[in-house]
Amino acid sequence: MERTALSFTPYAWAKLLFLRDLGNTEVGGFGVSAEDDLLLVEDVRLIGQRTTLVSVEFDDEAVADYFDAQVDARLPPERFFRLWLHTHPGDSAEPSSVDEETFQRVFGRCDWAVMAILAKGGETYARLRFNAGPGGQIEIPVRIDYARPFPAADPEGWLREYEQCVHSMDVWKEPALPGEDPWGWPEPDGTDALDFMNDGSFHDDEFGSLFAAERVGAARETERPDGDGDRRGGDRETSGVAAGGAGCAATAAD
Repeated sequence: MERTALSFTPYAWAKLLFLRDLGNTEVGGFGVSAEDDLLLVEDVRLIGQRTTLVSVEFDDEAVADYFDAQVDARLPPERFFRLWLHTHPGDSAEPSSVDEETFQRVFGRCDWAVMAILAKGGETYARLRFNAGPGGQIEIPVRIDYARPFPAADPEGWLREYEQCVHSMDVWKEPALPGEDPWGWPEPDGTDALDFMNDGSFHDDEFGSLFAAERVGAARETERPDGDGDRRGGDRETSGVAAGGAGCAATAAD
């Protein structure tokens, strides 16, 4: 019996690799699956997001726009909102505590969903969660399916999509909260912190909470002289995919 796996067409896999390597931060998106195989990724779609070395914060309005556009294209949610893909800039593809919380909170009501991670060093991770019957979850392998026709690579188009959607945040220059020192980590051995977080030894389980959206929003609130800054600054969820969670609620009984 063939083992269940998350498969990518060569086009989708090449695109995910390309997007991963464009910057030094995480990048997140959704897999669009084949009509006859919901675990076969035919495309990777980015949406508006703010990224750091340890987090991806999707813009709620961008999620809603993405959801509406796919529904208008007559795609069911199980084809465009069940495969949550993101990258890690280090060597480890193991999900962080923030990843786990997001997967449970946003996709916990879905009949099924997959969290998949591709690390800069090449390691992959994928887990299928399902709520049918008693429910459960299993880790599944990631593979490339060369058996189906696929379009040619489009690096110029992928680059435009990345530049339109991904907004990297220089966390080292974020303002500190009142009474706090600027953000950053001590470097007792003199090593560069950015290199440290990209060499595979850094795990965002330990530090991910420092970059929660509400902290960034609160910090920026202290800078606004007239209280009229970013109109969505402190209102976003950490994952930013909460707006699209309605897709699971709407189809959970399907």
